[in-house]
Amino acid sequence: MKRPSCQRCLRPHAACLCTALPATAIANRWPVHILQHTQERKHALNTARIAVLGLQQCVLHAVSDEPVETVLPPELLATLAKALLIYPAADSTDVSQLATEEVAGRPLLLLDASWRKSRRLLLASPWLQQLPTISVALPTPSRYRIRREPQPGYSSSLEALLYVMGTLEGDHARYAPLLAAMDGMVDQQIERMGEPVYRRNYRRQP
Repeated sequence: MKRPSCQRCLRPHAACLCTALPATAIANRWPVHILQHTQERKHALNTARIAVLGLQQCVLHAVSDEPVETVLPPELLATLAKALLIYPAADSTDVSQLATEEVAGRPLLLLDASWRKSRRLLLASPWLQQLPTISVALPTPSRYRIRREPQPGYSSSLEALLYVMGTLEGDHARYAPLLAAMDGMVDQQIERMGEPVYRRNYRRQP
């Protein structure tokens, strides 16, 4: 039997995130749009939901394996025509190298899917491929300790998004409450699975 879930954060009541989130959503200067693969929505530890609930300007759009330009409304594609795609491509520009005045007001676009799925989404979409990509180099290892990264330096969707906005706005601290909510979610999951299982399947080796 499926466990009753919170209608806001979509997590089981026993693991509800709502009390860990700020009472008032954070006013982000750069509008955010998240293209979430339908399979990712079912993931128990999805971090995009934290962004949607914790930021004033953050909209989530469901996509699947089709090219995104075939499923998104034309008016949305027009809105996102000058978006900056957060993606670690080989030719991505590190966000720290961007001049704030050059990107002021431009939407931030994020693909929320497994690494394999996000790459497939990008390769399947000529529209996505023509967008400029920006990347991040986190100063510390990813705090999302419950999913293995394909390469060192990769991070969760939430971490990448918040680091980009914190860099552009010159204020990382204001987004710390959302990272703390993610930390709590991850810690809770590790506690539920048990330390031996976590060590065997997820813990990074020194």
